[in-house]
Amino acid sequence: MTHLRVTSSIALLRQIDNKITVKYSNDTINVYYYKNNVLYYLPYLEQYQIGDSLLSEETKYSYFIFNKDSSSGYFFKYQDDTTKPIKVSVDSILSKRVQYDIDFQLDDRCKLIERNVDNESVVVEKYYDRDNSLNIFYQDSIYIYFDERLNNIDLSIAKSIERIKKQKISKVRLIFNKKYSEQHHAMLPKREMCFEIKKIENKNSSETINFIEKLNKIINAQFSTRSFK
Repeated sequence: MTHLRVTSSIALLRQIDNKITVKYSNDTINVYYYKNNVLYYLPYLEQYQIGDSLLSEETKYSYFIFNKDSSSGYFFKYQDDTTKPIKVSVDSILSKRVQYDIDFQLDDRCKLIERNVDNESVVVEKYYDRDNSLNIFYQDSIYIYFDERLNNIDLSIAKSIERIKKQKISKVRLIFNKKYSEQHHAMLPKREMCFEIKKIENKNSSETINFIEKLNKIINAQFSTRSFK
């Protein structure tokens, strides 16, 4: 079984009076490959409140499972109720809920200024955006990490770059330096956006395998006689 952890950190700018601050929207999705199955753990926040008072909140998970190369799969909306799967298209779930493919491109604006290999044989390329002075919302620096350990993985952060480079991307970092905005009459703070796919070591995969087999039994019992494995 292969376990991937997909993380994203998106910087959101908020203006209050003449001051702009950064709020980060972070997301973590676990993906499991077992035989012909692909299973996504999709987090959601469950809150308990009375009136305007928040009593507690807890991160729970929806589940989406499908066969490799299949156009449809089965979505289990609530962690505490895995008895009612909904058949939906793979693209509809992944495009709406999974935000790892940023469709980022290296065009003529981006100049390669540095290339290194770290002690884990990950190739790191640093780019400078020539047009960052023309648009204050353009990133100043771009870091792209290539990792051959992901070569057999079909998930992609930026497919267009992978097609050109013939290498698998494990991480993209977009750095925005501090600069003044004439439009907003305020200083934009330094911020960073990061997208990463990481392979996780499987120390004990039996629990996840049993869960995948449980979901398959539920699907096969409720839908057609055609086997889902």
